[in-house]
Amino acid sequence: MVIVLAWLNAKPTVPVNAPDFNIETIEEEQFALSDYRGQVVVINFWATWCGPCLREIPEFSEFATQNPNVQVIGIA
Repeated sequence: MVIVLAWLNAKPTVPVNAPDFNIETIEEEQFALSDYRGQVVVINFWATWCGPCLREIPEFSEFATQNPNVQVIGIA
């Protein structure tokens, strides 16, 4: 019972920074999230088979155009 109460009262911790990762782009270049450290970044994970993902792409594109100070990155 004590363990359950302690678990219920525990507050989750949220990291200050997103963990860094490296991937290869479709142009075969290296991409590292750490290259954008200190900037506002929106990362959209999507898939070609995901209907809602495909429908939101124009909205992300419009958002990126209206907010040039925000880096919008799509990862499929």
